[in-house]
Amino acid sequence: MRREIELNSNGLDTLDDYLVECGRLFDFPSFYTNNIDELYEFIQTYTDKNLSLYWSNTKDAQNKLGQDFYRLKEVFDLISSQYSEFRFYVNE
Repeated sequence: MRREIELNSNGLDTLDDYLVECGRLFDFPSFYTNNIDELYEFIQTYTDKNLSLYWSNTKDAQNKLGQDFYRLKEVFDLISSQYSEFRFYVNE
């Protein structure tokens, strides 16, 4: 069964906020240390790829995160390109 996850930018202000929220949403093991390299590795290793990730309010995220927005988006785009069953959607 396909799982759907929403990463909502409301209330998230820093890259660390997003990384913590991703750890919670993806239900990563407790040894996840909230860094962007681990986000990529943990999605690959500990996550069922049969899911849809919806990132909502991305305009807000882009304004708050600056270049970190693109770093985070790149992780999701990369996973999506490597695993056809992982679908990534950006909602402004």
